[in-house]
Order: sequence, then C-alpha cells, then structure tokens
Amino acid sequence: MSVEESLSSAAHEVVWPKLTTLQFYEIWGIPTGLFVLSVVVFYCWPQRGLHLKSDEGESKKLSAAGGQKGYGTAKQVELLEAGQQAEATNYPTPWTQTFDLILLCFMGGVFAVLTLATFLYRPDLWTNLVFWKHQALKPLIMIGVSILMGLICSYFIKSDEKGYIVGINPDAGRPTWREVFKEGRGKGCMGREKPWFKVNYTRKVQHFCAYLIPLVVKVPESCNCTGTIPTAWGQALTIMCFALMIKPFREALGCIMLQFNSMDRPEDRPHTLKWIVGGNVLPGTFLILFFRWLYAPTGQQDLAFIFVFVTGLGDGLAEPVGVYTGRHKYKVRSCTDTRQYVRSFEGSMCVWLSGHIFTSMMWYKFANPTQFWVCFWVMGPVMAIAEATSPHTMDTPAIMILGGLIIYACITFL
Repeated sequence: MSVEESLSSAAHEVVWPKLTTLQFYEIWGIPTGLFVLSVVVFYCWPQRGLHLKSDEGESKKLSAAGGQKGYGTAKQVELLEAGQQAEATNYPTPWTQTFDLILLCFMGGVFAVLTLATFLYRPDLWTNLVFWKHQALKPLIMIGVSILMGLICSYFIKSDEKGYIVGINPDAGRPTWREVFKEGRGKGCMGREKPWFKVNYTRKVQHFCAYLIPLVVKVPESCNCTGTIPTAWGQALTIMCFALMIKPFREALGCIMLQFNSMDRPEDRPHTLKWIVGGNVLPGTFLILFFRWLYAPTGQQDLAFIFVFVTGLGDGLAEPVGVYTGRHKYKVRSCTDTRQYVRSFEGSMCVWLSGHIFTSMMWYKFANPTQFWVCFWVMGPVMAIAEATSPHTMDTPAIMILGGLIIYACITFL
C-alpha cells in the first residue's frame, strides 16, 4: 500500500464527532481569521458620526467618540449612549402604579400554580430533599452573584441617600469593601467612580446568570426529578430573585438595594425591572425551555447553549467593545418610548464572531459535519443582524428565537 493510500485510509477511519487535524484547524482557524479580518476592516474604515433628526428637520450630531444627548424639537427624541442617564430619578412613583406590582402578582400566581400542580401530579417532590437542596442552590447562587456585582458597582459609583446610584464623585476617597457593604443602603458608595466602569457590565452578568444557572445546576439522575414541573420550579426560583428587588423591598434592605443597583442601567430608568424581567429574563427563559424540548428527540438539547452564550457573552462583550473601540455608530429605537440608543458596528461584529466561536465550541453536539458547517456560517451574521435591528432591551428574544430556529433547521433537515 502506498503512502497516499495509507493516509487516505486513516482519514476515512476518523468518524464525526472525532476530528481530523484539518477539521480541527478549520473549526478554530476560521473564527480566528475572521477576527483578524474584522480588526483590519474596522481600523481602515473611516470614522462615522450620527445625526438625530426631529420631525421639523432639525438635526444634532453625535460624534463617534462622544455621547451627548440630542433632542428633537417636535417629539423630544432623546439619543443615549451606553451608561448615559436617561433621567434623574430615584423612582418617586408609588410602586403600586408601576411594573413592580405586576411582577409581584405574576410571581405569586406562578408559585400558586406550581404548588397546585405539584400536589396534583408530583406530590413525591414535597418529600424529596435532594430535589429541594438543588433547587435552593439556584436562588442562593443568583443572589450571591447579584450582591457581588452590587458591591463592585457601589465601589465605583456614588449613590444618593436612598441608595440609588446617581453618578460621579471624583473627589471622594477610596473605601474598604466592608464600608461599601455597610453603607450600601443609606449613604451609598463613598468611592470614586471610574470613567471606564458602567452598570451595564454588572447588569449583563446577572442577565447571563439568570439563563445559565438553571441549566448548569442539575439534580442527580437518581433523584427522579425530571419533567416539566421540576424544571419549572428551578426557573421560577431563579426569576424570584428579580421579584425581590421591587421598590418596597430594595428601599428597606441594603443588600437588596445593592443587587438592584448592579442592574439599574441609567439609560433604562425608570423601566429597569420591566425591561430586564419582561423584555429579557422571562421570554429568554421560556425560549430556552422550548428549544431544549424541541431538540430533545435527537438528544441535542445542549445545542441551546450556543444561543445562550451568544446572548450572555457575545452580546455582553459587545457593549464594552462598542463603548471603548466603537468608531462607527448607528441608532436603535426603544420599545416603549421616544428614546433612541447608540450602538456600534464594532459591537455588532462582536456578536457576529461570537456566533461562530460558540458554534465551534459545541461542534461535537452536531450529528454530522453538514449540520455543523451550515449552522456555523449562518449563525454569526444572523445573530449580528438580530442584535443590530432589534429595539433596545429586546435583542435577547430576537437572538434566541432566530438562533434556536437555525439550530432546529440544521438538526432536522441536514
């Protein structure tokens, strides 16, 4: 047998998901090459500013390096950069007239339905200590992450007498972590705000953890805790952590105010809870459960991690990338009012690349190379377009729906 025939025979013995050397370098070399190419393209592309036009034709320019508010004369359209405060407020509206009451009633209804369903269909769960120990871990981890993010946020950003973050305090001394935690409620942080730090980053960590924690904290198979009701308990207990941050609770307890501050993105006020829970966490949770159920017949549920990581890490990194390297910017609208928000093509490219990278990370979950490569090439650009064109705070559902459908089409038809 010749050398060429030996090599050909060895290559054919490698069956997917085992990789040949060439396949390995293709899977990881192409994303690397696309990253280098994108850096070169954006470096050579001339800087681009923005114009905000009102109904009467007046326009104001937002430079690519800056971030000033622009107001239209007719509709009072407000253009906001990441981390730029939409309005000076410490939430004066009574909580019973806001989304806080809706969220509290919704979670109360969810737990009532779950309790009734458990009594009717899974009464064995009430005495299953292994199940409840693992469920208790989910809110504990979520709350722990929120408090940690709140401590970091309070270390860098000044807060008012109620504990809400208010802005820059460049002349104050640097506190100890113990002082930050102790003063988290009443006097706020005594530290110095750093120009590079934004609440947007700590918010994204919680956003990501809300999806990831229920997926990675699993009960052992011996527990016999699979099914819709046990899964619903885990999701509900995780989302409950956000319901604890409604106004009466956060203004009464310093540790809850710390958690709220870490996701109270200035440009979202006064819709912080409405947009992160109603626009991100709840639809995202339902979509993850739906697509994992949809992938179950082929045993490929873990492919849902692709769009979860794109949403949490790819979209999360897009913000600091856009803020600190973005020279080519565009506008997106809000989903509820006349505000417009600034995004950058550099940030959107981060989402594009993450679609390729996280698909490559899950290559071994695809049944054959065709499934993988079609998903690989389609996922990146579709994720970037979904992030770029969706309204502010609504990019999560758009990314998850399109990402989930791409994966489903690949594993079903290829």
